Amino acid sequence: YWEAFKASAGVMVVGSYTGNGTSQSITGVGFQPEYVITMGAGAQRAAQRSVDMTLTHVFDNNNAGVTTGVTSLNADGFSVGSHAEANSSGVVYHYIAFNAVAGKTSTGTYTGNGVDNRSITGAGFAPEYVIVKANAATAGAHRSASVTGDSTQNFSATANFTNGIQALQADGYQAGTSTQVNASGTAYYWIAFKGP
Repeated sequence: YWEAFKASAGVMVVGSYTGNGTSQSITGVGFQPEYVITMGAGAQRAAQRSVDMTLTHVFDNNNAGVTTGVTSLNADGFSVGSHAEANSSGVVYHYIAFNAVAGKTSTGTYTGNGVDNRSITGAGFAPEYVIVKANAATAGAHRSASVTGDSTQNFSATANFTNGIQALQADGYQAGTSTQVNASGTAYYWIAFKGP
């Protein structure tokens, strides 16, 4: 499965910067992003932060998040701290910045309750791709409209799993009982995208 995004002014911008190992602000995005992904050109893992997140999280492992990755989402870009996933000295980083656009991109948060077949709503549209990350040492999960049945994808090289993002719905998605999407008392962040 694959997902492709088209860059568009005011909606999604891609760019690059060179890490300095301390902190810096990345400007020129053209809007205040609601969601940013950073990808180092070296051994660094891809990382993410949404407007709802209080920490920066990697996608692919049981990382609880860091305070020194993407440290803030600003009026014309974002700031990064000293963490390797966002700002190692001399490393080139590529970024994707998304603006929340009604009917196209949406972010949100909820607290897990452990109940199966739970509808997570508020996207404002029927998404074609959803990313979910716990505010805990739990791997992220994702699902595209191409995936069928009760199947959710990991960001690591492991098999799909059940009881995660069970289905994409008219205003969001259905969460199962997996701790990757719905452990009781855990905060979760989601990002939803609609196709063209």
